[in-house]
Amino acid sequence: MRREIVIIVTLMAVGLLLMPGGCNAVMQKTTSMPSTTNVPPVVEVAYTANGYDPATLVVPVGTKVIWSNLIQQEDHSVTSDTGLFDAYLVAGGGPFTWTFFFAGIYHYHDWLYPQVTGTVIVE
Repeated sequence: MRREIVIIVTLMAVGLLLMPGGCNAVMQKTTSMPSTTNVPPVVEVAYTANGYDPATLVVPVGTKVIWSNLIQQEDHSVTSDTGLFDAYLVAGGGPFTWTFFFAGIYHYHDWLYPQVTGTVIVE
């Protein structure tokens, strides 16, 4: 049994040495593999004099959306029509961040100005 193991290991070593590039070819393939870390997308929405910009987003599941208020003179909000989130955007600031973990259509508005609306479509 021990002799068989020695023969197998020896054959494997000889096989590596006979490969084009020798052992370095194996090492290069191993060390040059791309990273499998997935970074979720981030999308920014600005509150401007014309409302949310962009007003409609289409994003993949897992996207982080960051809202900020670019209007210096007044506060606004990002309020989900279903009560999922409700954030106050201070004049000239913010930000409010929400990550969309589930597919769906999410409507929101500014509770101070309900005619100002936005939509996030998560696919």
